[in-house]
Amino acid sequence: MKTTICNSAKCRFAGIIAIVAVIGFSMAGCDNGSPASRGGTYTVTFNSAGGSAVASQGGIASGAFATEPTAPTRAFTPGVGLWEMPAQYIFGGWFAPQAAEPFIFATTAITADITLTAQWAAPISAVAANDVAAAVAHVNANPGEYTLFVDANIPLTGDNARGLNASGVNLTIIGIGGERTISLSSNGRMFTVGATGQTGISLTIGNNITLVGRNAAAHGANNNNNQTLVLVQNGASLTMNDGAQITRNTATGNNQAGGVHVTGTDSTFTMNGGVIYGNNATGTLSGGGVRVTGGASFYMSGDAVIQTNTVTGAGSAGGVYVTGINSTFTMLGGEIRGNGANGLNTVGGVGAADGALRMVTGVIYGAGSANPNTSVPGPASSFAVLRLVGNPTPGIAESGTLDGSGNWDPASAVSLLPAGTGARGTNETIRVE
Repeated sequence: MKTTICNSAKCRFAGIIAIVAVIGFSMAGCDNGSPASRGGTYTVTFNSAGGSAVASQGGIASGAFATEPTAPTRAFTPGVGLWEMPAQYIFGGWFAPQAAEPFIFATTAITADITLTAQWAAPISAVAANDVAAAVAHVNANPGEYTLFVDANIPLTGDNARGLNASGVNLTIIGIGGERTISLSSNGRMFTVGATGQTGISLTIGNNITLVGRNAAAHGANNNNNQTLVLVQNGASLTMNDGAQITRNTATGNNQAGGVHVTGTDSTFTMNGGVIYGNNATGTLSGGGVRVTGGASFYMSGDAVIQTNTVTGAGSAGGVYVTGINSTFTMLGGEIRGNGANGLNTVGGVGAADGALRMVTGVIYGAGSANPNTSVPGPASSFAVLRLVGNPTPGIAESGTLDGSGNWDPASAVSLLPAGTGARGTNETIRVE
């Protein structure tokens, strides 16, 4: 091997050029810190931990940022208490592995594949367990859709001022673990639904809930209530579902209802199921079970039953009393049976004074049935099943169908009683199928 040493200036310059070239080539292959120079991209995966799915984000260059996704949701199954619906876990943010604080998308660069996991916190009931009065106060102060789940029997003082009275308040009450009673311990209404100038208010009595009023039989002589149990007014609505009951309330005074009094234009009572039974009204022009007046509407359907309610005041109806022009009772199913009246110009089943009964399907039981509606002593102007009266506009009772929009079809209407004026009625069962 021959080694040549060059000491000339020309040789030294050539060597320097060669070294610079080598260094330049080496630097060209180094990472200069840019995403492109590092090569490849990364993926951010989201584990919603039982919540709704969130799509991963791929193709993120090293050093770039991921986009914070819309927060997922996770359904919560509530227990006893008051819950805003739909009940959901509270989203606490996205967390990187072993991180104690939420991932900050705007300032945390992505430098590797990563999985972010959602953290959740269970919601807390807005009120103490089984506190109906506190629940009503809370929903009025914080309008929305709520469900109150109760697992105990609850006494309430009668309170004509307690009720749902703020726009947009919707409250459902459901019993869990078996039937639960909410009972009055003093005179007054249990619930008032609706208030002047307020809209979109509703109360739903759900499964396993029984509303119990006051009467002499349960509370001793002279301890009847002085109010209807539930008043629906000013365009508000009440709904009863399967498994709900309203019972044992005696309302004294005229123009009352033992169970439910629905009054005023656009006020609505929808009875999808459940039972209204054992209530009583002692005054004139009252309804033992239900009173519909002032242009209000009552819809009865499914397996709903109104039974064994009574009245003793003149002009009243044991089951349902409908009074006032544009007040309507539309029967879409269910049964009215075993109700009674004992007074002048009364009816055991359904009475319409200026108002209307419209039957699409359902039964109002009379003579010869196992559970007939009755009227005692039965003068010529009193009837067991149906009584129509009105001045100047007579009450109406018709069978018929609904139109394509679910409204009553006047063209289908067939009178349930012969045309006439004054007091008219029947003691025979009315069945529409």
